[in-house]
Amino acid sequence: ASRSSTLPAFRSTKNSSYPSAIITLDDSYVVGASTALTLSHTTTTITGTVLVSTGDSALWLAAPGFVTLTMTSSTLISAARGYGVQVDSGILNSLALSTNVISGGAYGVAVGTANAWTRVHLSSNTILVSTSSTLPTYGLYMNGLISGATIQNNGIYCRRATSVANIAATAFYANTTSGIVFERNRINNPGMIATAGSSFYGVDLHNSDKMIFRYNDVHSSAPA
Repeated sequence: ASRSSTLPAFRSTKNSSYPSAIITLDDSYVVGASTALTLSHTTTTITGTVLVSTGDSALWLAAPGFVTLTMTSSTLISAARGYGVQVDSGILNSLALSTNVISGGAYGVAVGTANAWTRVHLSSNTILVSTSSTLPTYGLYMNGLISGATIQNNGIYCRRATSVANIAATAFYANTTSGIVFERNRINNPGMIATAGSSFYGVDLHNSDKMIFRYNDVHSSAPA
């Protein structure tokens, strides 16, 4: 999705010549017309917070500058063409998301090309996959994550009672990745009404090496 020129509701960044800023965001409610929260060159902890974007992304980890993020017990809501969590390529130190609810956007969590030291841990989150008549949608989207990730105990659901009109909805997508552990997750599409030619993919893997996929519950009632 293209990014509008509207400024984020909350932005934190720091000159790259200095150590990253340390931020704690607790029990807050942030709404943005473009991005609710943008982080760059920061180490951030978010707890019990609601981030709502009516435009691009509820949470954007943006270049330049490395980002470390831990987020728990929070809710992220984005617009139909947006992102719940958007991570730019090459800027992520570590990403830890647990016990969050992420919904509304074309991408629930999207992680771009990572560094060799990047650490990603997604656990016990509820991710609601959107549907669209004009573009594909994803719950988890991993593209170029060569440093591996642990994805466990998450629920990824397509509950929207609408058609996807010849466009695929995908719960978990991985392309050019290595070392991902995907275990004890639940993927389902209750309430989805599929039209002719439409499809729902629980898991869609491309060029994904050294992956461990075990103890998951994957169910689809729509064509794939």
